[in-house]
Amino acid sequence: MPELDYFRKINEIFKEKNEGLKYIGAFYENKLIGVMFVLCFKDRIYDWYAGSYKEFYNKYPNDILPWKIFLWSKENNFSIFDFGGAGSPDVEYSVRDYKKKFGGATVNFGRYQLNHKPILMIFAFIGFKLWRFIKY
Repeated sequence: MPELDYFRKINEIFKEKNEGLKYIGAFYENKLIGVMFVLCFKDRIYDWYAGSYKEFYNKYPNDILPWKIFLWSKENNFSIFDFGGAGSPDVEYSVRDYKKKFGGATVNFGRYQLNHKPILMIFAFIGFKLWRFIKY
């Protein structure tokens, strides 16, 4: 996870009301058991970082936190919550199944890649394919 200054800088970038970094915590017996960081911009909220302690999964912080953000976003006139990637539609992926439980549309815009060293990337791609062939 990035340093705390990284998140402070994100807050500085956004100056308008209700935009920028928002965070919410889930607590059990006064102990922080989960946290969710979202980016708010215009009418959208983007799921950015989240985490919780495994020993408290039975308290469902990973379900409560998005729900609280949904409620907050409705009160503050946000219309879209973007959960982020859902993986390849052809590959089983439990995170996608979890995200689908909240409803909404699944979209696939593909992946964006900026390659600063194209020749090195070609060698890496060939090397990775070769490694996978040898390994399996």
